[in-house]
This record gives sequence, structure tokens and C-alpha cells, in this order.
Amino acid sequence: MALVLSLYLLLGVSQPRGNRFGPAFWVLALGLPWAFLVGLSRLYLQVHYPSDVLGGWALAVAWTLWV
Repeated sequence: MALVLSLYLLLGVSQPRGNRFGPAFWVLALGLPWAFLVGLSRLYLQVHYPSDVLGGWALAVAWTLWV
């Protein structure tokens, strides 16, 4: 979450207005693959069960849709 917020703030300040792709696009384009790969790495390293990772992703999606 901190990574996504940091990306949004950094890209929001550095992107000029009128740009075709706003900061929200870049946060999603960089944040979603990052979260997906972190989840897969936790499975590969066997430090979490698959249900833990899927539950985390589901909670993140629910929280994002609620906010």
C-alpha cells in the first residue's frame, strides 16, 4: 500500500497536466504487476499458503473498490 501511495504522489507531481496517461494509470500499471509478483514470490518461497495470498489479494480488491 505504501508503494502505491508513493508512486501516486511521485507520478502526480512529475506528470504535466494534459498528459494522455495520468498518474492513476501509471500507479495501476506499476502497482498491480508488483503486487502480483510479490504474491507469487511468497508462494514460491513457501512462506505463505495459497489461501493467504488469495485472501490478501481479495482484501486489497475489496478495500480498493470501497475507497
